[in-house]
Amino acid sequence: QRISSTQSIVYPLVTMDMLKKYVDKGHLFATSACIAGPFGHLLGLELENAKEKLKRTKEVLNEHHYDDLKKQMEEYEHFKAIVEEEMPTKEEREEAKNSKDREKKKELTARANKAKELRNSEEFKTAKENAKAAESYIKSNKLQRTINSAVRYAKRVEQCKDDLQSRRNQKKAEHLLDSLLDVFGKSDFYFELQNHGIPKEKSIYNNIVKFAFQHKHPLFIASNDIHVAMRKDDPDYQNALLRRSVIQFTRFKNYMPQSEDYSEYCIKDDEELRQSLEDIILPVSTISGKEIVDSAIANIQKALEPCKIIEPEKENHYPKFCEDENEEFERQVRAGVKKKFPNGFPSPVYEERLERELNIIKSMGYASYLLIVNDYLAYGRLLGYLPDDEIDTAPLSIEELEAYIEEKGYKKIGYRIGPGRGSAAGSLACYAMGITDLDPIPYDLLFERFLNPERKSMPKQYWASTVNLITQGCA
Repeated sequence: QRISSTQSIVYPLVTMDMLKKYVDKGHLFATSACIAGPFGHLLGLELENAKEKLKRTKEVLNEHHYDDLKKQMEEYEHFKAIVEEEMPTKEEREEAKNSKDREKKKELTARANKAKELRNSEEFKTAKENAKAAESYIKSNKLQRTINSAVRYAKRVEQCKDDLQSRRNQKKAEHLLDSLLDVFGKSDFYFELQNHGIPKEKSIYNNIVKFAFQHKHPLFIASNDIHVAMRKDDPDYQNALLRRSVIQFTRFKNYMPQSEDYSEYCIKDDEELRQSLEDIILPVSTISGKEIVDSAIANIQKALEPCKIIEPEKENHYPKFCEDENEEFERQVRAGVKKKFPNGFPSPVYEERLERELNIIKSMGYASYLLIVNDYLAYGRLLGYLPDDEIDTAPLSIEELEAYIEEKGYKKIGYRIGPGRGSAAGSLACYAMGITDLDPIPYDLLFERFLNPERKSMPKQYWASTVNLITQGCA
């Protein structure tokens, strides 16, 4: 959610301070997460990521034969340095001019002649032309950013190596482990072991295993990230992967080629987990990799047994709009009637219909629901008048947004939310509020299709449709 006072982004998270404050030992199990978790980062992932990035940048540079380009530029710099070294400086020339030392003057003259001779040589000119061509090629292919990245990643690799060798990261991991054991207890914190076929998983998970034994907490649990809630042998599994690719493309606006691990994020049974982990987990001292994996598999059931599943009653949960929602709902409907029918209702049918709808909506507790829908529809319509690059920083209240649009002088044309769809189009109250743009009376549309005393569930189709309209029209 965005915070209007700062316009900053707040992400959902749980801090260590929150865990210490609210968790009672014995009530929760905790695990160390995949290689992207904090232990993975501290015990090898940062180094592996830096190596990967350095490798990718080098591959790009190799495609452009950067080593040859660099050699050509260095060769010219070498010649230029020799010329500059031979050429007398301004201070040396001034000193020789005022000096009576003829030998010194001859030496400076000889050096200047030698520098000029070298600068005029074909070898120097060729080196200069080659360097100029190399620089032009780098500029035209926009390689400088890649070159800078390669230098930065190379430094990062060395820094990560130093952090690991100096035990700085080890100490951070030790402090993290102590904190987690203090919160959850020694018997309820597990180090996860996974294998999705990613090459760096082998080194990182074995580092974690060694760390766990060194700090006398060799409590492991086998797991697998699940991005597709199916098994590989499910007939629709490949189609599910394809749909996931489409969703990723839609989200990132870029095609992401399938990696080796792409099809591994599925449901796996104990035997599949066992086989995959035995491929990567190495022995520690006298304990074999198989024994480590066996304990990780056994701990799945050990962790599950004490857990109790409580299915909550199905209820509708949405925010309370205001103190007296029925009163505010009727106020907005009546205000909308004056705008939609400034000369009064065209027939008595309208008044009877409106009273009936108000009674049903209020008695069934849906006043708050419609107030919320109307609120974000009104905001969404206004949001559609803004340029795309101002949507993320727009004021968060309807009043502030209206004032902002007036201040900027934006015309109220652009993307707008549609007139409504589904059974809500049969509600005169919705029309009066502005949720829909269609008067249902002339078209004999039934309010009862939208809501009636016999209906037990919220009209979810309309809710979803409205959200969809906002997303398509304004997001």
